[in-house]
Amino acid sequence: MVQSEGSQLKDSAACLLASRDEINHIYVTGILKAVQNHISITNNMHLLEIGCGGGLFTNYLNRMCTVTGIDISEESLKNNLVKNTCKMDVRNLGFPDKSFDISFCHAVLHHVEDLAESIGEMTRVTRQYLVIIEPNRFHLVNFLLALVNPEERQLLGFAIRDIMRFAEKFDFHQTALFPMGLIPPSITPRSLIPILPGTNFKQPFGWDQVLIMEKEKTPFNQS
Repeated sequence: MVQSEGSQLKDSAACLLASRDEINHIYVTGILKAVQNHISITNNMHLLEIGCGGGLFTNYLNRMCTVTGIDISEESLKNNLVKNTCKMDVRNLGFPDKSFDISFCHAVLHHVEDLAESIGEMTRVTRQYLVIIEPNRFHLVNFLLALVNPEERQLLGFAIRDIMRFAEKFDFHQTALFPMGLIPPSITPRSLIPILPGTNFKQPFGWDQVLIMEKEKTPFNQS
């Protein structure tokens, strides 16, 4: 039986969607595995995901610990399968001090207008760890995207060291900083899926920079 043109198009769309899901799965699990090599995220922890959007990381994080997600886009939040989410701006987090063990954000901070204010809020609500993943401006694709896409233009002047500098003012220190990944998931072709896991490793000019910072413990005063 010959498939109709409409059926062929539906099958093709379903195949593309499945491929994209697999590419995203390889990307996300690779990053989270690298993070877990440096800090232990356990099921008794509470994590704030900033800029959770449609749930690229949220669904995976929610299997590891208790997750609260925020984003400034209500439209994006509608696609997030984790329901403990709300609309909120990172510059004004409506949570009490030290509400979360971890604050986690992916590809958010190079977009914010006031980085110092955003980091100040993140450190305020965080008890232990900051996990921050940002595009590496030294990756060729990121550099070209920032040149041609006005929404990514801020990346050209963005430095991960600025995040560290602001967080250090609130007694957070670097636990790990490493670039990783070879190909951005958004432009990865289906043909590379079989070899994709082997490209998601730490390398000098990786697609992402992964920064992990830990809150300094206050020494016990015996006097």
